This record gives sequence, structure tokens and C-alpha cells, in this order.
Amino acid sequence: MTITFSNNSWQKFSTTINEINYDFTASYNSTYGFWTLNVETDGFIVNGINLVCGIDIFRAFPELPFSGICNNPEDPNRDNINLYELEIL
Repeated sequence: MTITFSNNSWQKFSTTINEINYDFTASYNSTYGFWTLNVETDGFIVNGINLVCGIDIFRAFPELPFSGICNNPEDPNRDNINLYELEIL
């Protein structure tokens, strides 16, 4: 599954992975210039995951039964988040 983003500075969407519904909220921190992702399901919440490329952004959260990686050559910024494709594995 691939999650894509728009250039809106705040966006929310839901998807089902392994029969569990997950709510994702992406927002841009204009003070420091980076994107973060929050993940919520059934009372379990992970806040402030940095959207970066080349690593599993969920690696620090073994409670999430999936991994997510973006293979773009550079991390997303305010103007190119629409090119960020997060592969959910």
C-alpha cells in the first residue's frame, strides 16, 4: 500500500491495514520546517513521527504491525510533500 500526501499543511485520512482502521494526521511545522505524522487506532496514539526518507519511520513503535518507508532522494519540505510516497509494508 502506498500513502500519498497533498501540499495542504494539515491533512487527515484513514485506512485499514490488517483489518484494523488507522487514522493518520500529517502536519507541517513551519517554525522548524519539517512534516510530522500522528497515527491513532483504538486508543493507541503515536504523535510526532518525522516524515523522512530512507528509513522505516515506524521502527521505534513495535506496537504498530507494519513498517513505512519512503525511497525519495530527499526529505519532504513544505513545497514537495506531494512527491512523498510512504510505502506501508
